Amino acid sequence: KKMKKQIIILMIVLLTGFFGYAQGLYQKTEQFKASNGLSITLIHCDTVNAQVSVNAFINYGTNSDRVATEGIAEIMATVFQEGCEKYPKDSMAVEWSRLNTNLKINVTPVYTQLSFETDKKNIEKGLMLLGALLAAPAFNDAWLKQQQLQLRTANAVATLPPNVLCARVAAGFANPVLDLPRLNQFSSINTEGLNEVYKLFYSPLNTQLLIAGALNSKELKKVVDSCF
Repeated sequence: KKMKKQIIILMIVLLTGFFGYAQGLYQKTEQFKASNGLSITLIHCDTVNAQVSVNAFINYGTNSDRVATEGIAEIMATVFQEGCEKYPKDSMAVEWSRLNTNLKINVTPVYTQLSFETDKKNIEKGLMLLGALLAAPAFNDAWLKQQQLQLRTANAVATLPPNVLCARVAAGFANPVLDLPRLNQFSSINTEGLNEVYKLFYSPLNTQLLIAGALNSKELKKVVDSCF
């Protein structure tokens, strides 16, 4: 009977520990929405030097392109490298460097990812830069024509903008250079057409924000609301 009692106590302890662990896991992840409809997932975790990881996933990738808008996902990745109306390319680079980080952009067949890591104390500034970039990326007719010309006439890796080439490699092209004729349809797209696609598919409702770090969800929501 004594042995049976000890086994029961042990099982209770184990079960209590398991449910406590499960509850802890559940509490480590929170999901909520910003005022503009942006979906946010916060993963609570203690990181070295209070680092915070931010990833914005836009539900638009190379497989999302229609025939008339082929190449848009890759061109938009290049657009994001150009900065925004408030922070042009060079100015944007300076702002990221002040946060001891840089913005990484990755295009896949199903989504476009913008990500950065920074200290907890700089998270508001980082989100402000990301929000400004997504709200008003810098593209115009002159820039667009230059990109189209580069894509149409590229015969070697050296003639491709590095970020476009990287985007094409990340997107899974067997030969990022020889596959360029696939982008001929894009030659008919103008700034108005690019802006139409941007407004339709690069909106907060089509974007998910994944943040990992030791942050308070209520405070984070206020920051996201002010930045996006």
